[in-house]
Amino acid sequence: MKKFIFKTTLFLSPFIVLQLVALFLYNTQNGDLVRVGQMFERFPSYRENLNNEIANQTHFEVIDDINVKGKTIKYFLVGDSFTNDKNGYKNFLGYLSDGQVSSLNINLLINDNPFQTLYSLTKTDFFKNNKIEFVIVESVERYLAYRGNNVDKNLEFTKTKIELPISESRTDYHFQLTDKEFPNKSIFTLPYNTFRYFNGAEDFGQVYRFDSSEKMFSVDKNEVFCYFEDVDLIPDLNWPNNIQNLKNALNELQIELEKQNVKLVFLPAPNKFTAYYDQIVAKTPIEKSVILEEIENTPKKYIYVNPIKSINEFIKNGKKDFYFYDDTHWGFSGSKAVAEQIILETK
Repeated sequence: MKKFIFKTTLFLSPFIVLQLVALFLYNTQNGDLVRVGQMFERFPSYRENLNNEIANQTHFEVIDDINVKGKTIKYFLVGDSFTNDKNGYKNFLGYLSDGQVSSLNINLLINDNPFQTLYSLTKTDFFKNNKIEFVIVESVERYLAYRGNNVDKNLEFTKTKIELPISESRTDYHFQLTDKEFPNKSIFTLPYNTFRYFNGAEDFGQVYRFDSSEKMFSVDKNEVFCYFEDVDLIPDLNWPNNIQNLKNALNELQIELEKQNVKLVFLPAPNKFTAYYDQIVAKTPIEKSVILEEIENTPKKYIYVNPIKSINEFIKNGKKDFYFYDDTHWGFSGSKAVAEQIILETK
C-alpha cells in the first residue's frame, strides 16, 4: 500500500507542480488576451499605473426592461462588451456630457447582434414611451460583416425584461477562462506559450503577438497583442458584398429611427490590429481591413463616429494606452477620448 501511494504521488507530482505554477502565473483578473492566450503576465502591475479619473464612480444607467416609460435620455447605447464595460466609454460619456446616458442590458441583445437588437427595438413602443435624442449602436469591427448580414426585419424580442437579484453584481463581459479544474490544460499550455513568447513567436492559437515599430503601451516592450479574429476575419470584412450589406443595415436603422425623431450614431470599435496596423511589424505581410474606411467614404445621414481618428491623434501626440496592452478593449484614456469624440461629433 505504501509503495502504491509512493508511486502514485511520484506520478502525480509533476502535474501538481505544473498546476501550482500555472495557478501562480495565471490570473483570471488579467486582460482577456493574456487569459485567452494562456501566457505569463509579464507586466502584472501594468494597470496599477494607469489613471482612471472616475474610478468607483457611475455616470450611466442600464435599461433592464424595454417596456420602461418616461425616460429622458440624451445618449441611448446598444452594443457589445465595449459598451457594457462599466469602466469604458459610456461611463466617461456620462461624466463628460450634459445629459443622461443609458445602455441596454447586454442580456437583452438579440443573437448578440446590436444591429438586429436596435432594429427590433424600433418596432416596439420603446421610443414612443421615452424621449431619446441619440441612439449609439456600437459593434466591434471583427463582427461587422456577420452582424450586418444578419438583420431579420421580422424578428421580435422574446425576452423584454431582465430580472436581477438585488445582491447580484453586473457581469464583466470580457473573455472568461476557468483556472479551478485539475488537471487543467493550462498546466501545459501556459508554460509552453510562455516559452514561445520569450522566443518571439507570433501565433498563440486565439491570440497573435506582433512586434511594433514604436511603443504603444506603458510597458517596456514594443509589441501588440491581438485577438486572432482581428486578423483571420479580415477577408470577410473586405468582401464588397459584406460591406454593402452593412451600409444597407445602417441606412435602414437610420430610416426607422428618423421616423421617431431619433438620431442614429454608428460607433465601431476598431480591431486592435486595425488600430495599430501602421505600427505593427509582422513577419509576413497581412492585408488591412478597409471596412471602416469604406463607411467613412460613403454618403450617409447618420452620424459616424470613427475612433480611428482619436487613435491616430493619440499616436501622433506620443500618447500611449488607447487600448489596454493585455486586452482587446480600450483603456481608460482611450475610452475617455472616444467619449469626447462622440460629444464633439453630436453637437
